[in-house]
Amino acid sequence: MIRVLIIITTGFSQYGGLASVVMNYLRNIDFTDLKIDILSLNEPEEELLNECRTLGIKYIRLSGRSKNPIGYMLSLKRILKQYDVAHINANSATAAIELMAAKMAGVQNRIVHNHTAKCDHVVAHKILVPIYKRLYTDAIACSSRAGDWIFGPNNFLILNNSIDTDKYSFSELSRSKIRGQYNISKNTFVVGHVGKIYKPKNHKKILDIFKAVNSKNSQSVLLLVGDGEMRAEIELYAKDCGVDKNVIFAGMQKNTYEYLSALDCFLFPSLWEGMPLALLEAQASGVKCVISDTIDKDVAICKDVIIHSLDDPDDKWADDVLLAMHYDRADACKRNKVAIQSNNYDVHLNANKLREMYIK
Repeated sequence: MIRVLIIITTGFSQYGGLASVVMNYLRNIDFTDLKIDILSLNEPEEELLNECRTLGIKYIRLSGRSKNPIGYMLSLKRILKQYDVAHINANSATAAIELMAAKMAGVQNRIVHNHTAKCDHVVAHKILVPIYKRLYTDAIACSSRAGDWIFGPNNFLILNNSIDTDKYSFSELSRSKIRGQYNISKNTFVVGHVGKIYKPKNHKKILDIFKAVNSKNSQSVLLLVGDGEMRAEIELYAKDCGVDKNVIFAGMQKNTYEYLSALDCFLFPSLWEGMPLALLEAQASGVKCVISDTIDKDVAICKDVIIHSLDDPDDKWADDVLLAMHYDRADACKRNKVAIQSNNYDVHLNANKLREMYIK
């Protein structure tokens, strides 16, 4: 039996993007000859813990990473002594903390898995990169850009962030349900976004673009699914833009696949990203996507994706958003499902790749 500890450095939550990537793999992996546990910083939702228990996964909470990194590292070292593989999921070279703990614990297989192409902790990242690179035995990235950024070229395995395409297929029933829930009429043009409300997601730009959209089509609303540290600031900014009456803050939602069916256009002008699951899910749903060129170009799997520079005028973005008014969602969904599967973004294939790495 190979004992694997998956470490998630950003927190473990059913609403977290990185945690969602991990759980997508684990829901589809063959556990034969594997004992997999998860360690992270927080107390997850009970529903997520129950799912882990059903899968035979033990969850270990270990706090103190930011406030007491030395104490955290030593505690992690003690835990890791019982594992054969450490699979560390992170967004920067600060994962050197976990790698050092694994090295000191004698873990022979230290997999580091990078999920982005930029980070907030720029100084700490630069200082730790040389140490980080000496400590891992295997490197995974969610995209070529994310891998080049931290590992250098041709020195890592790309394991695509993956989804269950059937789950995110467009549904007229879901469209009617969500629109009815928010009193959105059948003829209203709905622009949407799914993501944490914090700096990288660039919600002010979303509102600027939507203001331009709304000036061209007054029968439009912006549906924001997610929550975060900047929500109050973004709510105030919506008022400053004069569009607050046309903006719906839906908060965190588990059924994002239903919300995607309710949209006409998915807007995603992020400041930086790796390979965002939300964009894969949107494409699987057949919704037209308008995104920034700061996101790894590999995410544009389907022809429904329009890419803009963040420097482009809001009006230019808005014109492309409004192209979604004349669009066959059902047809796009069928076409996109084939493209996602043929480009190796289907979760079943990539879960098997991860299993093979653990076994190796």
